[in-house]
Amino acid sequence: MAEYEGPDDQPVARARPIFTYDDGAPVKFHIQKNLPQHMIEYLERLIVNNGGAVTSEIVWKGYVLVDPRTAKGQRFQEKHTRDDRPQRYVVCYTFVAASVTKGRMLEPQKMENVTPIFEDDEKPVKLYVGLHPGASRTRALKKTITLYGGQVVDHAREAKVVIGDPTEPNFRQLEKYRDPPRTYLEP
Repeated sequence: MAEYEGPDDQPVARARPIFTYDDGAPVKFHIQKNLPQHMIEYLERLIVNNGGAVTSEIVWKGYVLVDPRTAKGQRFQEKHTRDDRPQRYVVCYTFVAASVTKGRMLEPQKMENVTPIFEDDEKPVKLYVGLHPGASRTRALKKTITLYGGQVVDHAREAKVVIGDPTEPNFRQLEKYRDPPRTYLEP
């Protein structure tokens, strides 16, 4: 779906794809069935493009992706997080995009208490980060945005929210994208 295409949708060139084990086997994912269809398709594409596999069955070893804000997602967490299945992780669905942005699979423990906040009408909010691209705070901000369900885009004109540093010279250029209610400029 075009609404989700961007830098995080593309497979990342590396020695081993993100969603594979050391032996090259794909990491398996089960996706909560009542997520919006466009979100399921987006997650499936990210998983497969980065070496993983999607299964319709609850996995014994791998990840169960849920929306922890829903009753069904909470039931999944209660029912499928078990001591006798130490290699099964029930995590928020944002785990997939956040791992791709990070360039490696996140530790499941980092997903505790994570819920999507950058969402509008059941779709990720598109954010453009207009800060110096090499800055460590820029990379950290992008990772945090994807962890909490947002989608970082490459161009300000694609974004609903544009984030900039008012002390930087390019901030004035970013202001031209301020066209409420379409786009919000945040310092």
